[in-house]
Amino acid sequence: MAHKERSLSYTARQSIHQAALSGTFWGAWAFGNFFTIYLQKVGFTASDLGTLNAISSVVGIFSVSFWGTMCDRVRSVKKVETFMLIVGNLLYALVPVVGKWLIMPASMFIFVPILNFFRAHTSTFNENLIVRNAAELRLNYGRVRAIGSLVFTIMSLAATFILKYVDVANSFWMTAVASIVPLILTITSYDPQGSQEKGAKESGEEKKGTKKGKLDIRPLLKCKPYLFFLGFAVLFYIASSCEYAFIPYFMKDIGVGTAYYGVLNAYRGFLEIPFLIMMSKMREKISLKNMTILGTVLMAVECLGQCFFARSLGTMILFATFFGLGNGLFIGGAFNYVYEVAPEGLKASAHGFFMAVSQVAAIIGNLCGGFIYDRIGGRSYYFMTAMIYLGAALILLISSMIHSPKKQAA
Repeated sequence: MAHKERSLSYTARQSIHQAALSGTFWGAWAFGNFFTIYLQKVGFTASDLGTLNAISSVVGIFSVSFWGTMCDRVRSVKKVETFMLIVGNLLYALVPVVGKWLIMPASMFIFVPILNFFRAHTSTFNENLIVRNAAELRLNYGRVRAIGSLVFTIMSLAATFILKYVDVANSFWMTAVASIVPLILTITSYDPQGSQEKGAKESGEEKKGTKKGKLDIRPLLKCKPYLFFLGFAVLFYIASSCEYAFIPYFMKDIGVGTAYYGVLNAYRGFLEIPFLIMMSKMREKISLKNMTILGTVLMAVECLGQCFFARSLGTMILFATFFGLGNGLFIGGAFNYVYEVAPEGLKASAHGFFMAVSQVAAIIGNLCGGFIYDRIGGRSYYFMTAMIYLGAALILLISSMIHSPKKQAA
């Protein structure tokens, strides 16, 4: 009995630690969510922003692969994430200095991609660390991640209030200071060695039956549900990058102060929480594919609402309800669906292809989105985005009609 109590006590401590790590990370990220507002203030057009985001996405494709490889080499997600947090946030604090003393916007087209090489995927590896720890230590990931969304909501509201009284350029050093706490929690976090061993074992299994140690991905390329999902991912991430990147420009177009951008983000983040908490129970009643389809349709509804009815902050928040709920469903459904449909022994590769496709789609969305927004205006732009979302949902719906769904994983 005493041993059991000690085990429960250890699990509870780890749950608190991982929840604190998630909460403080996303709380700091909320302060860093005003980059677009800053660029808009210093004269970036939607086309400029789209081009910058596209370049950063290209860098992102290489950086996520590079840092993932480093995790495998040093056999530690924690050590790599720690390094990325230190360098990434030091560079982030320097953004206003670059903007003030160097030529704009040319300097940003050089500095921001370098910054994003270190910082953009700190969120990816933060999630990776927490997901692995949750699996290895048998923690409830949904509840741990819900703390992140809750703190993000609170800090987005706090940042909105603070930035009414200080210049948005101050948000960069505030973000760097706020990131000290998640840095400390990352350094002191449990490092999931078991998952590394599992990954190495899976990698070894994937190499069996191949020539000269090369991975045979032919079963993956023959998996039609997975290929349909990649088609879905292309359209979804084009729409997602189009929808999110230019919200401050749309707010300005309809006469809503961009100072309320944090309020909108806070509300959308808050609505992710219910589905994250109820994720395990929902999976007993609705398939991961249908969860993803429903989430995507809800995001399309938000875009249609912005197109036809948004006239004020209140109406923008009203339709943001659909995005927040939809994103909660997407988080719970899409990432797990990749693993559900991928053939055994190729699940890691399936996730890697999925991430690469999402990055390429983001490049297309950002690069084309900025130019299109400047030419057709916000309302037509969000109608276009809604149609892309619905096109993505249609691909998965067709897949459901053609392929019998797999039995839901426990």
